[in-house]
Amino acid sequence: MPTAREESWSGNTVSVGHRKSTSRTRLQKSTEAIDSATDKLSKQIDKELTKHIWFHGVMPRSDCEEVLKEAKIMRRLDHPNIVRFYGVAAQEEPVMILLELAVNGCMKIVAQI
Repeated sequence: MPTAREESWSGNTVSVGHRKSTSRTRLQKSTEAIDSATDKLSKQIDKELTKHIWFHGVMPRSDCEEVLKEAKIMRRLDHPNIVRFYGVAAQEEPVMILLELAVNGCMKIVAQI
């Protein structure tokens, strides 16, 4: 049976299910958490937007403070030319950042054309 824990996504609570198993790697557990969180989040925001949500990176807790400072700034930004920030799961490792997917790729790559 999966056990559930709760993660905070910028003030919203999302239940993330995990099944304990010694044979699974940390990456597999993270992938399951991401899939479950995306499903839960799709119920809280526009379902069309969830197609463009991307979990950006996994980082050690040591970088968490800097990321949380940047997240507070990004949370206030809402413009069509800026990737939308949805939240951070920082209660335990791996720390996950939830961003809108830039469907046309990185601006650095696009600018090299």
